[in-house]
Amino acid sequence: MRNKIHKILGVGLTLVIAMALVMGFAAPVAANPGDYDFDGKINEWVPFQFVEGEDGGWFFDRNIYEVREITEAINGDLYVCVGITDLSYHIFKSTDGARSWADTGYDDVERCGTTDHPGKVVDMVCSSIDEDIVYATDGFYVYKTTDGGDTWDFIARDSLETELGGDCGCCLSNCLSATHDNEVITSLDVVYNADDNPFVYIGTRAHDIDDDTGGCTECDDKGASSPEVPGDVYYIGEAGYPANWTSLNLTCFHGGGYDALAVGCAPDWADTHQTYVVATNYTDTWVVYTTGTICGWYEFAELEWDCVNSFPSIFASRIAFPDDWADTETLFVGVVDY
Repeated sequence: MRNKIHKILGVGLTLVIAMALVMGFAAPVAANPGDYDFDGKINEWVPFQFVEGEDGGWFFDRNIYEVREITEAINGDLYVCVGITDLSYHIFKSTDGARSWADTGYDDVERCGTTDHPGKVVDMVCSSIDEDIVYATDGFYVYKTTDGGDTWDFIARDSLETELGGDCGCCLSNCLSATHDNEVITSLDVVYNADDNPFVYIGTRAHDIDDDTGGCTECDDKGASSPEVPGDVYYIGEAGYPANWTSLNLTCFHGGGYDALAVGCAPDWADTHQTYVVATNYTDTWVVYTTGTICGWYEFAELEWDCVNSFPSIFASRIAFPDDWADTETLFVGVVDY
């Protein structure tokens, strides 16, 4: 018997609650503020009673046309990605509760030559043990800062290029093309073991390797009709030497063909090594998990429409684990149906 997750909205963004098989559909307890009696309701939105805080120092800059991912460090520092009208992307930082912002060195990284810099941030995560460490991905590479954003560097760039683009040394933003979104990496998460050594996980979409103009003709897909590289989940233990990205072979789940739209490590990962993934083959959508064994993927719950019909997804939010995860095995995720 498998557990199922049901859509709450008919179209667009869908918020779903996933629960472990042994729990059925026991309703989670709402957290303050705004306690609410669910009374067995699983397909209804409930009101959130928020308390307004003090006004911040809002500012307007006509050069900023897009505000993307935002994340908070353990000391309260905020990081946000913004798009500038010159088509560049920056990560701004606030140390005073969003009342003022300063640019970081994200745009100084040379991704594919001196004039090509990291793109829009697809996902960004702060360290859970160090206030100055932040990880970000622009859909092609993974970047890390250890000094609060002043400088950023790649995480195992050569290894990632080999895993995602083949052993040809081409710049991934030039030679990769995903099916449903140009960015190949969809999400990332960072977790620490008992020795506080970091492990980074990323989810990817299926993609073609095609570089007719970037000098990597040996990686040209030559008109291949199907993706050369399937969707997958990769991880790296940064303390290892050499530290390289490793595939967990999501292709082993239900015969393959699934993209990883979101990846999240369980709060008790140091003990269980459980990593959860929102996976879709553009026919159905599942929440699956692994305990770190290559090719070892297990069903957690399927997302279903009207409690009966499977549906595909194209995007997913970060996976959220509540404080009572160990007792309830309940998680939250939002998806956009396809």
